[in-house]
Amino acid sequence: MGAWGYGAFDNDMAGDWVYALEEAEDLEVIEAALDAVLVVGDDYLEASEAEVALAAAAVVALLQAGEEAPECVNETVNEWVAKYPFEVPWSLAKKTVDALDRILTDPSELLELWSDTEDFDAWQASVVELKVGIVL
Repeated sequence: MGAWGYGAFDNDMAGDWVYALEEAEDLEVIEAALDAVLVVGDDYLEASEAEVALAAAAVVALLQAGEEAPECVNETVNEWVAKYPFEVPWSLAKKTVDALDRILTDPSELLELWSDTEDFDAWQASVVELKVGIVL
């Protein structure tokens, strides 16, 4: 697992996804990241899709927070959110919550990987906190 922390942007896959976000001028790249998790259904969810969806969910939370959004640990994300202060449609917020629920449900490789670490509780709490922060 190419992760150095349990935050949404603390892994290689999220870092790579931020490059796609930087080029985006709409919410499509965010929706695609969430869809990649949801399309799996009850099948095995790969860690890479889950890591990217967590980053996308964090962007949704930042967009919903608007001017009161805390600074993100990723400068590129901060700049993108400031440049494109989109209103998050209900359907995207719902999709975000559903994707976060799926990441926390077996079979999920990311859930398995984190469950083998001493930071599992902190990682799980960060995902739940992100989910609670999404306004439906």
